[in-house]
Amino acid sequence: MPKIAPEAPVIPTIIFLINLLYNIMSPEIKVFEAPNPDGKGTHKISYTKWGSGEKLLVCVHGLTRNGRDFDWLAKEMAEHYTVICPDMAGRHKSEWFENYEWYDNMVYIADTLALIKHVGAKSIDWVGTSMGGIMGMIIAATHPHLIGKMVLNDIGAEISKAGMQRINDYMKFEAKFKTREETERKIREIFAPFKIEREEDWQKYFDFWIRKDVKGYYSYDYDPKIGQAFPPPEKVDLWRLWEAIQTPILLLRGGLSDILERDVAEKMAQGHNVEFVEFAGYGHVPPLINDEQIAVVKQFLL
Repeated sequence: MPKIAPEAPVIPTIIFLINLLYNIMSPEIKVFEAPNPDGKGTHKISYTKWGSGEKLLVCVHGLTRNGRDFDWLAKEMAEHYTVICPDMAGRHKSEWFENYEWYDNMVYIADTLALIKHVGAKSIDWVGTSMGGIMGMIIAATHPHLIGKMVLNDIGAEISKAGMQRINDYMKFEAKFKTREETERKIREIFAPFKIEREEDWQKYFDFWIRKDVKGYYSYDYDPKIGQAFPPPEKVDLWRLWEAIQTPILLLRGGLSDILERDVAEKMAQGHNVEFVEFAGYGHVPPLINDEQIAVVKQFLL
């Protein structure tokens, strides 16, 4: 019996599904020109884009990290969202500033709002780790209709002095190594609180956070001048900002965190719009790369 060719509409459908699967599994690396803080010229902001859903999920990293931290989560959420994960200025593939004073949360927020406008979104959901969470809180308080749901990963209305001191100490350390192996050992030490268990995950972290300079030395993939802009290690009080937020929030905390203390998280969780989840054994921050942590975020957002 001769084979019967499929009807014409079947082939485009198959192609569509293949393209959809590819978009979910693999990110696009895109570049956006953001206005400079002084109003003169622009700077390049790189971001990864996953999926092609109607809803937009914006994921923003911590102080010295970059958008590739969210590869695991973004890959999972790309079936339901368009997910964008920017590298803030001075990190990974985004442009470095000559003026260290531009490394400031308000500049990062302006860049991110410009990016959201660039992609044409009127409303978004937000996942913010550490610094990215502070940015999310500021945006939620000042643009109350922009963020539908927000995940705050190990950051909150108060930041402990001890945690600020630890970050200050490693930011002031000049990262310059002769070998990649030496660099990897130091990264494992710095990010031990992430409690990364799979070697493949460590290797991915190394790939996106190690930079080799023109002289052959290895360092971390961010501008060292970010450390010059880091404030003195004092306790940070954001309660007034927190009280202005009406957005539904999932608050995540590492059980051993030295940034978000447990009593602060519990006080925040008394709000009518807050769900609080703590991951035992993790410090600052839960990395959102294992199935348990991703499932918690996914359940809240969907």
